[in-house]
Amino acid sequence: MIKDIKVTLNHVDKIKKFTDINEKSQCDVRVFITDDVTISGDSVMGIFAMDLTSPFRVQIEAESEENVQKLLARYSENNIPFKEGLKRELK
Repeated sequence: MIKDIKVTLNHVDKIKKFTDINEKSQCDVRVFITDDVTISGDSVMGIFAMDLTSPFRVQIEAESEENVQKLLARYSENNIPFKEGLKRELK
């Protein structure tokens, strides 16, 4: 299962928490720098190198919907703002 969301990280603590949650999850989390360039969602240095002035696209891939929902719940519990409902275009 693949789910796309938009995430906003506007504080150092949120970046650290975001990467820590992703590292411990059972999901593969990819952060889109551009439409074609991604970094791992657990890469602190990669995320710090990004332009964080606006929300960015995150793709979550997991074996089950349950694993995705657990990850999103962890984001919510840790006050990491995200928006669901993005439409993915297949190429």
